[in-house]
Amino acid sequence: MKALRPREEKLISFIRAQVKNHGVAPSLDEMAAFCGVKSKSHAHRMVDELVWAGYLKRFPNRARGLELVQTKDNHLPDCECARCGELRYLAQLQLVKAIHVAPEIGPGVRLVGLRSPTVQERASLLGVKLFKAAPRTRTAIPLGGGR
Repeated sequence: MKALRPREEKLISFIRAQVKNHGVAPSLDEMAAFCGVKSKSHAHRMVDELVWAGYLKRFPNRARGLELVQTKDNHLPDCECARCGELRYLAQLQLVKAIHVAPEIGPGVRLVGLRSPTVQERASLLGVKLFKAAPRTRTAIPLGGGR
């Protein structure tokens, strides 16, 4: 979510207070009067920006059809309070703990404190079947120019 400008923060707090006190969101006239702007269209643009940024949800074809997008603990997603910061940290920590990555063991990988695997162990880990090499034979190479 993008950072809010002071006027947008003020509008969000006004909407939150109106919903808490009256059970419905304020009208565009009330928002314009509260923010000190002369036209409803300017208040409408501010609401559109907040909807686009993800701070508000709009219900089409309903008067005062706005809803604050909130987290489980009734704070906005980018709330700066210590409790929200701690909850975000714990949620991220749970995600990291849920990721399980098996260590890669194969050629060229060294694990500290362990001996390197033998050729047979590597072959079994990689699923490769080992064959015995044929015995080497030497052939005589003629010396000189025996044409």
